[in-house]
Amino acid sequence: MRFPHVFSVLIAISLPVLLSCGRETVTDRDVIGAESLVPDNPRTHYARSVNDAPADGECLSLNPPRFRWRYHPDGDKGGNIFFVFQVAPTPGFNRPIIHITTPFNFYNTIAPFRGSGPFYWRVGYIEGDDDSVKPFHWTETRSFTVADGAVEWDRSMLALPDFDKKSHPRLLLSDEVLKKLRELAVSDPETQQIIGRICETADETLTLEWYKRFPKTDEHEAPELFYKIAQRLCYVAFMHRFSDEDKYASVIPRAVTFAKYRKGFRSSPEPMGESNEDSTQNTEFLALLYDWLWPDLTAAQRKAFVTSLDWRIDHFVNEFAWKRTRHGVRAVQFSGSLATTGASHSFEGFWDTFPAAIAVYEDSEAARTAFHLGVNWMAGVGSSHGFDEGWNEGPGYSNSKFKWILNGIQYLDSAFPEFQVGKNPWLDRIGEWFIRVTPVGMKHAPWGHQSNNQGYYDYNRINNFRRLAYIADCPSVLECWNELGGPDRYLESSARLWCEAVLKAQHDEPVITSAMDPVGFFPLGGWVMAGTMPPSKRAAYLESTGMIFQSSLGAYSHSFASENSFHIYAYGEDVSYAAGTSEYEPHAFHTMSHNSILVDGLGQSQARPPETPRVGYIRAFKQGDGYLYWAGDASNAYQKKPLDRSGDWWGRLDPIYESRDLPYFKRFIRHVVFVKGRYYVIFDDLASTQPAQYSWLYHILPDDPIEVDESKWTIDYNVGEVPVRIAHIANRDDLELIDMQGAEGFKNPLTGEDYTTELGRHPTGVRKEEHIAGHNLYISNRTKSADFHFLSVIAPVEPGAEFPEIRRLDDFTVSVDGFTVSFDPGGRHDVDLLVDVPALRADSPKMK
Repeated sequence: MRFPHVFSVLIAISLPVLLSCGRETVTDRDVIGAESLVPDNPRTHYARSVNDAPADGECLSLNPPRFRWRYHPDGDKGGNIFFVFQVAPTPGFNRPIIHITTPFNFYNTIAPFRGSGPFYWRVGYIEGDDDSVKPFHWTETRSFTVADGAVEWDRSMLALPDFDKKSHPRLLLSDEVLKKLRELAVSDPETQQIIGRICETADETLTLEWYKRFPKTDEHEAPELFYKIAQRLCYVAFMHRFSDEDKYASVIPRAVTFAKYRKGFRSSPEPMGESNEDSTQNTEFLALLYDWLWPDLTAAQRKAFVTSLDWRIDHFVNEFAWKRTRHGVRAVQFSGSLATTGASHSFEGFWDTFPAAIAVYEDSEAARTAFHLGVNWMAGVGSSHGFDEGWNEGPGYSNSKFKWILNGIQYLDSAFPEFQVGKNPWLDRIGEWFIRVTPVGMKHAPWGHQSNNQGYYDYNRINNFRRLAYIADCPSVLECWNELGGPDRYLESSARLWCEAVLKAQHDEPVITSAMDPVGFFPLGGWVMAGTMPPSKRAAYLESTGMIFQSSLGAYSHSFASENSFHIYAYGEDVSYAAGTSEYEPHAFHTMSHNSILVDGLGQSQARPPETPRVGYIRAFKQGDGYLYWAGDASNAYQKKPLDRSGDWWGRLDPIYESRDLPYFKRFIRHVVFVKGRYYVIFDDLASTQPAQYSWLYHILPDDPIEVDESKWTIDYNVGEVPVRIAHIANRDDLELIDMQGAEGFKNPLTGEDYTTELGRHPTGVRKEEHIAGHNLYISNRTKSADFHFLSVIAPVEPGAEFPEIRRLDDFTVSVDGFTVSFDPGGRHDVDLLVDVPALRADSPKMK
């Protein structure tokens, strides 16, 4: 299910030819001007918290659209609010198609609209939950149309779900699926292998001492963490349902005992429980045990499960993930609620809780609330850190967190296959982003905690991609899974093999029929991935070069202050580096550890002003003969006033940020031209209202010596066998280079900040030597200037190859391997590509 992008993208088979062609194919100079500006889509505004969608005037490829709106009319606030949600064929709302009151600021269990529109929608805000009270505020009226050929996704059946027709088991192991599964266990080698591994785990569990002497309470420490005990019980229960062998029936009294554990002890969900967030998984596992064992349970045993699941759901949803009680009042708190910012543990634990809502929907009011919260949020929001594209926490945490909502998606899909949850375009889009942000084989990625840990993001992709590919019919995701070695690795790494086991009994295997487009453009998420080979194939990393570029939602949660930063891979190596250890320490968070820009030595801030609709964004984009062009705008990423407490958040910056700020800094637009699919030309357009020093940052992981030619302003280095040349073209006489090597890289030479021993929340307090950059380059203007620009070329080449000819023509113009690029519309040189920098400073056009 591929939805049209905002811009046309060249098909994969033609792009490598285009990007490998030389100057002889260019007949006239190509000009990039205001016509290449990306429309300002309001869906990108205030995207740190759940924002408004669809945007006014949007033409949509999904019918009905995905609806959501800001929780409080004044922005970043919580409260106890009910909403009147209306959709109508006229702006007067005299005869609305939809008129619903809901406690959620996302409503998506609706049917497709007839015709193409226009349609109009608005939301009224009611204080409290008395729907007889008139709204104290109405949003502005927004319109949308439905595109011809839009995918229809009828979600209305789950507004009032018919659970009478959903007998137990309903989670994964329905009678129909169980029948197919037993057949596949004989006929399909892959399913047979998975079932065999489940059987081994179940049989091993039967022999464990704690299983024989099962804990009667959870008030004391057990030989194993309780959520791992519950997980193993699920393997035994699965085999009991699948095989009907008598030995597995021993799981029933143990599961009932677990269900009777009292609230507040070791198996309770967060913020109680022995292992905090992991303890919430007990809710998921108890839901499976109840559902799978239901035919064997007595009425009293079923009641014990319902009672346990009811208080677990109520506690987590109404006292943690959605609402919390403060000063005796239960309400949405802005920080952490799924209605607003969706903190990590709230998000993960909610999807641990969601299957319980499916299991006991008929018997629990808390379950019904959780079910409708989950279904509407899943369809209309998707992620707490990137609602439409991307995941603003880098590939480490994003791949990890995605598995929790994917669990919920699969459980819902198994209970309501007619809902067709795989039609959600967010699933297809996020799968594409996961592939592109770390092409197969990439060792490092600098945009969030744990992103430099290849094993972490690859492990989670192994555990996610097969399921995502089947559920949402994403062939490229399955191809990537295969290239990552999924067939050989997931059996040993998956914590929920029961989810893997049923896939072929529920879905057809995706068919890989075409190559993935080498170029990825995410205008709503703020990412560009430039390449010449499909990133779902390992050959892209080993045999070509590419850049991943971020200008997105700003730094928060597990993401870093790294707008307008980039990462380059080439011929089997990561030839650039950033984020140091990517652990929970201030250096990784700080802009000084990324390939971006410092202003008077200061980096970007996590304290986004509430009046700033966009922190970073992709300003312009264009593809042409022999090049790919884009520009990111990070002008709003730098703090305009001192921080109240620099030690807050993950960043824990130096106290200097409590006394210094950058109210005078006005512009940072980074233009990038990917030339011939090999080289990178970067123009940084910078401006302040007073003279300032700007520092161009670049990081190299190997500590081997680098070669600096001060006469030509070139820097040569190797990563493995791959040679790389950096050439600075502009303002050469006024540039100075500082190379902070090794451990000295934890110091900022321009401000005096020293994070050498400041480790913040680093879990071990010991940095991995292999993650410490060998060279941290600061290239700055000696003479402070209000307006300034850098023009640089980064040219990696294949092992044994010569560097391309890089000729400086003037401070705005450079020729790379015969392809001439200028960033000066008044320039005198004959060029292949002109980037009209002044024209590209214009306001983004309004979305039509």
